[in-house]
Amino acid sequence: MITTTTTHRAEVPGTDLTFEVEGPIPEPHDDDIWVRTLTDDPDGDAYAVSWLVHDPYGYEAHEWGNPDDDPKEWVNGCFRDFRNDHHGGGEEARNAFYRDMVEAVGEDRVFIVDVYAHGLEHFSRSNSRFYPDRKWDVAPACVLAVPPDVTNPAEWADGVLKEWTAVVNGDTWLIVTHFLRADGSVRDCQVIGGYTGRDVAEECAKAGDY
Repeated sequence: MITTTTTHRAEVPGTDLTFEVEGPIPEPHDDDIWVRTLTDDPDGDAYAVSWLVHDPYGYEAHEWGNPDDDPKEWVNGCFRDFRNDHHGGGEEARNAFYRDMVEAVGEDRVFIVDVYAHGLEHFSRSNSRFYPDRKWDVAPACVLAVPPDVTNPAEWADGVLKEWTAVVNGDTWLIVTHFLRADGSVRDCQVIGGYTGRDVAEECAKAGDY
């Protein structure tokens, strides 16, 4: 994350504002800036100017449940990757964990997870999608257990594994927003993290959903 001071020109319809930015600056280039015109803002702001900055610590926002806790407390489910020696490693350890999770939440809520590793990594329910070079680049090495209150376990698992894929590959973002008065002076700046997937972060920045 870049923390420097620069002068950044924000193009607002009908104006041409230049304001001092102290903190993270846009990346990878200056075109990815979104401006919202504010009306009837109680703080007197006229514009909100937002951009994205890569968050190298975004993975810290994603926490898997502890298998020793009540499954109802697993916000993101309970996940283990048995390529990692920390979790025992190997097919035998994976299968033992799978059986434990089935006992905890039922067979329809526990999935073997494929890992496609070819430069980047992709996680999905085992045999639920096509991967090239499955023989060499895919391993059914993980287990995901879904919380008991989820109504569609497979769909929920697909969503959380998509998010985990983004986290593992560093597709995590901060939204930086400057609130400007009508004369272009900066009243406030906020930086909010926890966004996985650039497409999600962009939509939130454009809509002011931060």
